[in-house]
Amino acid sequence: MQKDEGSRLNASNYVKMLQLMNNIEDYNVQHELSRYNMDDVHLKPCGPKRFYSLRLNQFSTAPKSLVEGDYIELTYTRPNKSIKTVIGVISQLCANKVLFETEEPLRYDIKWRMKFNPNRTPIRMEYQALEVLQRHDLSSFFFPTKVAEKFQQFERDRFEWFNANLAGNDEQQTAVVNIVNETARPAPFILFGPPGTGKTSTLVEAIAQIWKLKPDARVLVTASSNFACNELTERLLNVVPKEDILRFFSKQAERMMSEMSFRLIECSNLNTGTYRLPSPEELYGSRIVISTLTSAGKLVQARVKPNHFTFVFIDECGSATEASALVPIAGIITTQRSINGTIVLSGDPKQLGPVIRSEYAATMGLRISMLERLMNLPLYQKDPKTDAYNTRVIIKLLQNYRSHETILNFSNKRFYQNELQPCASSDNVDWALSWSELPSSQFPIIFESTMGKLTREQDSTSYYNQKEIELVEFYIRKILSDGINERSVEQNAIGVISPYKKQCIKVKQMCQRHGWNEIDVGSVEAFQGREKPIMILTTVRSGATGVGFLSNVKRLNVALTRAKALLIVIGNPETLQQDPNWFEFIRYCYDNGAIRGVKFELDEKRHMVKELPAKDAYMTMIQDQLDKIIQHMGVVKL
Repeated sequence: MQKDEGSRLNASNYVKMLQLMNNIEDYNVQHELSRYNMDDVHLKPCGPKRFYSLRLNQFSTAPKSLVEGDYIELTYTRPNKSIKTVIGVISQLCANKVLFETEEPLRYDIKWRMKFNPNRTPIRMEYQALEVLQRHDLSSFFFPTKVAEKFQQFERDRFEWFNANLAGNDEQQTAVVNIVNETARPAPFILFGPPGTGKTSTLVEAIAQIWKLKPDARVLVTASSNFACNELTERLLNVVPKEDILRFFSKQAERMMSEMSFRLIECSNLNTGTYRLPSPEELYGSRIVISTLTSAGKLVQARVKPNHFTFVFIDECGSATEASALVPIAGIITTQRSINGTIVLSGDPKQLGPVIRSEYAATMGLRISMLERLMNLPLYQKDPKTDAYNTRVIIKLLQNYRSHETILNFSNKRFYQNELQPCASSDNVDWALSWSELPSSQFPIIFESTMGKLTREQDSTSYYNQKEIELVEFYIRKILSDGINERSVEQNAIGVISPYKKQCIKVKQMCQRHGWNEIDVGSVEAFQGREKPIMILTTVRSGATGVGFLSNVKRLNVALTRAKALLIVIGNPETLQQDPNWFEFIRYCYDNGAIRGVKFELDEKRHMVKELPAKDAYMTMIQDQLDKIIQHMGVVKL
């Protein structure tokens, strides 16, 4: 199915198909949210001024499609028949309520009408990018078949590495040199970064080298999340003067200022304490501008000169829709039938892709990122003769600096052709070996077999598993109280991950009761791009037919590759091994003696390749022989 989805786009239908998929996504989300509209609502204050809450049982339909950032339009009719309207933004979705913030305080003595709307700014920017792309007639550019014969030549010996760790990594060095030399033009250059391989370090080095070696270059750095943009900015500030960097925030970022470092705010358009648009002098005077994909669309509206930026970097491109990846390109480095800069895409198509709220739009192909689609084109695939990528257009990073070898092995073999090389420091990844709780002393993975109950509360749309929460509690208490091999473990060294939102909420509540407030608890999506010395994965699914969205191999890959030194997976093996990938992971643990808890049998028969019946095998043999005869006849000269 995935191949079909990706192949629906071609140079002749590119813009129209993306517009159609966006229209479907846009309409379906608006329609879904309209089902939550309600009348005669009494509101309750919640915490700070202008914050309010809605209980889930106030909704006639469970609001499972709401996300943080969606808007609420609140209205009531005044005595003089005029309409009072106040806009609110959903700030948090809790276990049994929705929290939102309004632009002004609300009255409690009246009943409000509430209308729910998605934040349409991102999709408006995507429509804008598609319109520019069509006007500039550039669709064929995104289906590249070749690269230019000539390119710039900064020899490798001219590079003095800002990050000394790159000195022993040939893939990272080659990527940086080829990005600086723009070897892929006019095609985008792809940095394929599997988990823990130093993708962000490579990007930062490449941007810093451009800043150093190409004084006239101007770089736009983008990513789908503020978290990634802030991380890139913080690292660049270590090697590039702050005067040459502009972190361009959206207005919504004002609410996050308390979580930002002073130096990050200082080089941004929040440096006066409130949001403001950067002046032309700031924009054109900064050699490196960093923004989210959506905020980059504001640069088009500001009519930035189309030849100003010479490089556009898109980090996390594998988790962005194709249309959103066009936002920092179309109208920023494009003119009629021309791309006026070098495009660098980085990410990993084996990890989580774009978040699509309309299942129909997703199955049409909207869930296939530009990065993933391009990597399926011949230009970006391995040469079948050499089994190697064309390093002028794509580099796959191979050295993993994050995880213990046994934690890396499963995903390495299952998703990365066993090419990743474990290179993490033994001081960082070996300290959990021989821990008394490990079933296999030299294998720092535990699969805790349990048969808990899948539960859903009446006012919730998500599931939790109390037995698994108790096991999470057991391991956290054991680790924090006793340490591991006489080594004390801080709370912030532990992460708990679950694919179910309700389970995350319940685990957070349990941690808060114990004062374990520094332990990170979140969804698989929340942990993408992050790592922890110890990760505990609670899978929740139990006693059900099928594994639901646990069958998503990208979600499995992300969940299993966050841990550095110790990985604990808690789940029902009878349920999980219904899925072939989960079956293989459980067998990996089983074969290495890493199973604890309730005894079970591996269901080998379910996943065995069935032999053909004798009759079918005979017919297959005959067909093969006929094929060979026909093939032979084709080369015989009559």
